Amino acid sequence: ARKIRLRPTATRSPRSPYLIAWAVRNTARIVPMAHCLTQSLATQYILAKDGQIAIIRVGVIKNNKGAIEAHAWVLFDDIVILGGSDRTLADYSIMVDLKPENA
Repeated sequence: ARKIRLRPTATRSPRSPYLIAWAVRNTARIVPMAHCLTQSLATQYILAKDGQIAIIRVGVIKNNKGAIEAHAWVLFDDIVILGGSDRTLADYSIMVDLKPENA
């Protein structure tokens, strides 16, 4: 896998992480195959361009039929900003936290 190194854009002030998450979530409605991981990667990338660090957390849960389902969400300052809420994600077993290389 190729690692992407990002340098913050110095010409503007950082945008709100909540606004970025909102924009990605709403744009995903019209982008084919924009699932939780692609949305999380886009959010983390945009925040990194602003010099802000977000963590992508990937977890798994067993569904009602006994199958394992995976899900990705984004944390900013230990607060979920994309992919659910603390309540909806509480039952997931955390597999990995993906941090930007420069974090």
